[in-house]
Amino acid sequence: MGNRLRKTAARKTAAFLLCATLAAQGGATVATGTVAASGTSAIQSELVSVAPVQTNEVLHNPGMGWVLIDNAIPGHLDAGRTGTYPEVDNVAVLTHWGELEPTEGVYDWSLLDDSIEYWANLGKRIHFRISTDAMMISGYGYAKSVPEWLFQQYGVPYQERFDQGYTFKLPDYTNPVFMEKLETFLEAFADRYRDDPRLDIVDLRGYGTWGEWHSGHDFDSYAERISTLRAIIDKWYAAWNGDKTLALSNSYEWRSEMTPTVNNPASYEEYMSWSAFDHALTKPNLTFRRDGAAGALREYDRQLLESFFRSNRSLPLIAEFFGGYGYYVGNGSGFTPDSALEEALQLHPNYITMMGHDGDFGAASFYSERPDLIDEGNKRMGYRLVINQAQFPSAVQSGSAFELRQLWSNLGVGRSYKNYPLKLYLTDSSGDTVWSATDENFDMTGFVAGEVYETFSSFELPTTIAPGEYDVRVALVDDQGNPAIRLGIEGRDSENRYLLGKLNVESGSVTMPQDDSIRDAFEGGSFASSQYVGGFQGLGVVTNQPDKVVDGSYSAYGSAPSTQDWSEFLYSDTAKIALEPGTTYTVSFRYKATATPGPNGFYYFLARTGSGSFAHDKGFTTWRDDSGLTRTKTVTFTTDETFQDYYLIWGLRSGGAISIDDIVITKELEAVHDSFESGGLSASRYELGTGQTAGSLSGAAGLHGDWSISSVSDERNFLYSRKNVLKLNKDSVYLVTFRWKPLATPSGGGYFRFGAESKKSGAAPSFVHRWYGASSQEGESRTYVVRTDSFKDYRLVWGLKGGDIAIDDISVIKL
Repeated sequence: MGNRLRKTAARKTAAFLLCATLAAQGGATVATGTVAASGTSAIQSELVSVAPVQTNEVLHNPGMGWVLIDNAIPGHLDAGRTGTYPEVDNVAVLTHWGELEPTEGVYDWSLLDDSIEYWANLGKRIHFRISTDAMMISGYGYAKSVPEWLFQQYGVPYQERFDQGYTFKLPDYTNPVFMEKLETFLEAFADRYRDDPRLDIVDLRGYGTWGEWHSGHDFDSYAERISTLRAIIDKWYAAWNGDKTLALSNSYEWRSEMTPTVNNPASYEEYMSWSAFDHALTKPNLTFRRDGAAGALREYDRQLLESFFRSNRSLPLIAEFFGGYGYYVGNGSGFTPDSALEEALQLHPNYITMMGHDGDFGAASFYSERPDLIDEGNKRMGYRLVINQAQFPSAVQSGSAFELRQLWSNLGVGRSYKNYPLKLYLTDSSGDTVWSATDENFDMTGFVAGEVYETFSSFELPTTIAPGEYDVRVALVDDQGNPAIRLGIEGRDSENRYLLGKLNVESGSVTMPQDDSIRDAFEGGSFASSQYVGGFQGLGVVTNQPDKVVDGSYSAYGSAPSTQDWSEFLYSDTAKIALEPGTTYTVSFRYKATATPGPNGFYYFLARTGSGSFAHDKGFTTWRDDSGLTRTKTVTFTTDETFQDYYLIWGLRSGGAISIDDIVITKELEAVHDSFESGGLSASRYELGTGQTAGSLSGAAGLHGDWSISSVSDERNFLYSRKNVLKLNKDSVYLVTFRWKPLATPSGGGYFRFGAESKKSGAAPSFVHRWYGASSQEGESRTYVVRTDSFKDYRLVWGLKGGDIAIDDISVIKL
């Protein structure tokens, strides 16, 4: 029998202790709660803590993966001719307007349909790569443009361009006949395929060579160029009407001979405006792709992709390589296949086009010769969700509420752009479902790498469930309630559910475990009845407006105009919440962003001391969110030892509006912290690398306090934990949070990295996390979970391949 989640008091007031020690090696432990009152017969429930073991398998989840191009061009259709590519989950069918409408009003979709039918029958998802401008495939000797009848029948002006040995026509997009016929074609194209469930992504290829938004027809002025490109975007978007996700290439205009001159924008704003990318951002179901990784990336295209990813829109990014597989085997542009993949992954893609693009020109060789890179791409692009920790009571009375706490990470470089809610199952000894319920408030589309997400799912058992012991299983489910997502953990059953442990359902009274966290959900309807106040000069309010409430009946809310520089709308009340000095805390909260901050603005959270300077701020976290969805943030920080008046702050930079709710503060009992403020390493738990791997202690890295660890450029490990001081137990799980700031940008597929290594294991450093950062970025936090195995000599290690980085404020929490 099934049951939907119902919000209960348990969600708001807590059900059990959150600070218990996690089991190692995927096992479960229990932590005893309060003893039942004398003279009662209540059963004492204990806290079950589970740490699922991570796996290294390829997961093949929806909305991500490698993309193979199939050329739906006469005489060149693949449809399995070069192989079936079982590890490739998506096929982009390529053709152009001239092939699809050879005679005005007469459409030939046959090759397109043949390709879709073949690949979809193999279980692959379909993308469209249809250009309404020039299309050139030099290997086939193929170079064509829009339908020839546009020029012959209607006299649409054109400009000839010579490229890669071929001459082709570029139409004058400002011509009204061209725009009219373009609109007619796009409507026919979209009407035929908009309801096809096999189709996920439609490239918006409406300008330039290959439709890649570069090297198109010249314009008379910047204004004409901008207005025309905006009009092309509008026509594509109107035709599809939001029914499919459109992907626009954010390429640079690299040709110096084009008019007006657009190949060297003086600012990010010029880059965005000249190619109408700023206009594209106004379209809610339009994303970006970059068809030039590992060879053609520049500053502003990277900046757009990074900004778009950080905007937290529920949309995927797409990457494609500048060169083919043979180009990188030959060390093209200084990239090997390995470093080319690394740079593509830095763009946060859910999808990457195969190195070599199609089976005829390199993708088949890449697939057969480098299965290691095929697997690495499949494991790292998109999303790879893991439950690091799960906690629930060992016993629950039938008809009562209980809570499942989870600590999630995403190990992929992208995100899931579709939500899959959490479903909990109680199953019998045969694995059959006895009862299940779905947490409709669970949203994982905001989960990205470098953070952890603490979520709380509340459920209420029916009174009809029979007493007994049941297995607790969870799954992320689709719209029909069926398990749809594979997780990177052990415990998966034949139905894609994951076993967490056991729960006893009791017919009699049950005393739940004690909860030592500090929680608030503003359900009293005012700040006076909460543990918080309305920020600076009472800017914040407690609202019950439905469009602003996160959960329940009330939420804290703040708003400000974009002209307002800093607006702090929510403080913790120091008279009610006393944050202790020299103590590590984890703060989790849910939020709903209802208005976006102005340019370069953000939402923010931090802990501040009233008696110290801003230099003693802790946990400063910024984010943007253009999705309008309700999501979760989790921040870990350690207060300085000399201040007893820290308080929490939520605020807005450059305006915006956001609601905050369901705040949970947890004091971490097994935590150690280092900030290097003695100016030497002897008093810390860390040491520098030696010889060619040395870092340095710097007073000018721009992070917290006066001292940080700085690396030096090159491939090396520059910072280690000292095994005799920071002892990482065998078969244990640790949460590691640190501040970092890029001081120089890695190039050529370079990156920063963090992990844990054991010399005695004889294996390469494990749990390695890689990320990229540009020197213009401000300092921020990253949080990772590492697990040790049976060896006792594990140590934490920070390294880099190129670039320069500073590390500070390291907290290590044993879960």
